[in-house]
Order: sequence, then C-alpha cells, then structure tokens
Amino acid sequence: MIETAINNAVKNGVLVIAAAGNSGPSPDTISYPGALQNVVAVAALENVIENNSLRIADFSSRGSSAEATVGNYIIQERDIEVSAPGRNVESTWNDGGYNTISGTSMATPHISGLAAKIWSEKLIANQSYTAAEVRSQLQSAAKSNDILGGISASLGDDIASGFGFPHQE
Repeated sequence: MIETAINNAVKNGVLVIAAAGNSGPSPDTISYPGALQNVVAVAALENVIENNSLRIADFSSRGSSAEATVGNYIIQERDIEVSAPGRNVESTWNDGGYNTISGTSMATPHISGLAAKIWSEKLIANQSYTAAEVRSQLQSAAKSNDILGGISASLGDDIASGFGFPHQE
C-alpha cells in the first residue's frame, strides 16, 4: 500500500525523502518506507570526527550488505542514499518548547531542506528541475563529502552513510 502510494507520487514528480531508521548498527536494518528504491533514505551523523570525516551514528540503521548494493553508486531497495546530522539536534517539541533529540528523523529534514534549496535555486533562475535531477544533485554533492567514520562506513557508497553527506554552504 505505502509502496504504491510512493511510486505514484514519484511518477507525478515528487521527491520522497525518509528516515532510514534507528535500528543500527547491524546490516539490513533500514526501515520502510526508507528502504524502498524510490525513496531517498537518510542516515544519521554525529558531530564527531573519526578517520578524518564525520562519524555515522551507531543507532542509525544500515542498508543491505549484499554485494550487489555496496560500492556501486546505484540505489536499490534497502539502500542508504545520503547522511546528515542526526545526533543531539535541537528541535521544536510537543509542549511548544524545544528539545535536543537524536535519530534519523532528525537527519531527514536537513536533506529535505537541501533538496528544496536546490529546487528553488533553479526556479529562481527560470530553469526547471525534475525530482530525479534534484536527487542526482543530492547524490553528486554527497560524493564530495564521503563519510569514513563509524561502523560499516567505508570509502565510496557504503551501507552506513550511502554516498556521503551532501552539505552545501
């Protein structure tokens, strides 16, 4: 049911971005809908430097460890796509105040906001972008900021951080 809704949304030009889940660090723990191929799955980073890069949070779910999904820069089902800050993030809270919380649900708005920024910059320049083109831009930006710290993080597309952290100034 949710997969059909997401596939229909994607067919109609929507870019779907979802949290990977907080069941890490074991492989194959990414949750749905983030695990779907048509969804940008977001992992959580910590503000800790390890191996000269940010570190993926231990709680952050990991994608499939199948050889076909590792290191190929092709998104498949149960595949982490990108990473963003997700540990100790200050956010609004249900009592009307603020709270500092952690999770891939805290990382996902960073990527959603970046996608909106990429899309809006094209619109301001009187150009258009499809959802697929915005997704491609996120992937390209992430490749330039590979994540090497944390369990299952490695050079290139990995099961922990995906393509990396697509941050822009």
